[in-house]
Amino acid sequence: MLSLLSFSGLSKTITTCLDYTPFHLSKDGKKNWNGQNIETLHHIAKQLSLDLDTSIRAPFARCIKLLESGKIDIIPGLVYTRERAQVLHLLPYGIRKPLVIFFLNNNGKPLDPDALLSGQLIGVQRSFAIPEHISNRFSPRLIVPVDSVRVGFEMILKDRITAILTTLETGSAIISESPHMQGKFDFLTLTKDSDNWIYLGISKKSFLADRRVDIANSIEMIANNPALKHLNVISVAAQK
Repeated sequence: MLSLLSFSGLSKTITTCLDYTPFHLSKDGKKNWNGQNIETLHHIAKQLSLDLDTSIRAPFARCIKLLESGKIDIIPGLVYTRERAQVLHLLPYGIRKPLVIFFLNNNGKPLDPDALLSGQLIGVQRSFAIPEHISNRFSPRLIVPVDSVRVGFEMILKDRITAILTTLETGSAIISESPHMQGKFDFLTLTKDSDNWIYLGISKKSFLADRRVDIANSIEMIANNPALKHLNVISVAAQK
């Protein structure tokens, strides 16, 4: 059984936690990362001459708890909140994509989030930081906490909720690895707010807490590498 205890300070491995499969192998055995966030973290680890352990899979809320307690080292793709900034080191590295709402495509028309009926519920994974401009848009009674985005998709298929709020990257990755979900969902893109950054969350109990300058330099190197342009990593220094 996989131990969640972090011995990163004694090794050259950093641990992360994801609620989706981090990569898949092509027919020729090549590793293809499932999304820009986890691929970016792979390149940061490579820049630091560290191995990246992506074997820990858990619902997002559990991943955050593991990060706060120091049992894992780092999680990519986080939204900034004051609460998280108090317990984690948050380093910006890219522009946050808009959130989306996934829903079944069998009703023949797009979902209108501003005209939800009383029985139409939106699932949101526990510990997911909903931007204020979106939380203000929906009545609290329409928001249902779910253990994970995957669970949310399954609840939609069972007609227990109407939609799931997540990122396009996460939702698409889950659908792609779930044959019974493919071709059944559409999504609606929501507007972004003024904070466009996505962040690396680093545990204050991890050895990486003392390497934040090195990580920031790695971000700059990736941002300036034409071969990694597809990752959309942004030079933080250039934005100041």
